[in-house]
Amino acid sequence: MSTAENLSTAESLSTAESLSTAEPAAVTVVQARTARCRPPAGVLAAAAWLAVVALAALLLPLLPGFDPLHGDFAHPAAAPGPGHWLGTDGASRDVLQRTVAGARASFTVAALTILVGLLGGGMLGLAAGWFRGPLDKAIGFATDLLMSVPSLILVMIVVSLRGPSITVIGTLIGLFTVPHFTRVVRAVVLSLSERGFVQAARMLGTAPLRILRREIVPHVVPAALTFAFTATASPSSPRARSASSASDCARRSPPGAASSPRAAPPSAARRGSRWRPPRCSA
Repeated sequence: MSTAENLSTAESLSTAESLSTAEPAAVTVVQARTARCRPPAGVLAAAAWLAVVALAALLLPLLPGFDPLHGDFAHPAAAPGPGHWLGTDGASRDVLQRTVAGARASFTVAALTILVGLLGGGMLGLAAGWFRGPLDKAIGFATDLLMSVPSLILVMIVVSLRGPSITVIGTLIGLFTVPHFTRVVRAVVLSLSERGFVQAARMLGTAPLRILRREIVPHVVPAALTFAFTATASPSSPRARSASSASDCARRSPPGAASSPRAAPPSAARRGSRWRPPRCSA
């Protein structure tokens, strides 16, 4: 009996020691995983700032007395103070209210752009990448044709005919982002269609639409959302550069002086190269 008791005591001691050594290791692994999953401080600060701006754009217009066009003519061009937290502009309008109204319009246009581009381009990209053949060629031709249209000029024409509507502007901009979403989604679908799990589903006799819904779409959504929130409103895109160039030309050139000569920059004069002024379309 003493030998059995000694063996049970030794086993219990060894088990307790193994548990005591395993607990710190498990805690260390959990801490390491938590540290890896924790976003950086810069990301948290940016997310907090965007949340504050979004809440202000959504909630402040609901307060009584909110009018970004109202002018307090007793305080023109006033400095920031208790009555006007960001001051007033030259027309005595509150800068904070006008900033919030502009943020709300920007959020609305961005949401419409992402919604139209993501839904339209996503469906076209799925159809082109999955079914291929003549449908892929037709969708490719349509997207190339849409990309060849001067978007800035078309937006200006439609706005001049329909009036300055945020819905019209957001829908038009989203329409011109459809080809970009189509190409991104199509490329992802083409790469996924050759993966092993898709080939296995085909060999099992699964319906093509079911494979598309259960196997392809869940893998396409992250790539499409990433592109939507990073590349749609990128300032380096050709559409943004053309809009910036047009607005810069309109700001620098007075009416009737679009074709007036401009002086060459000092860098071009030092190089002795031939410099041509940028052309600003009327």
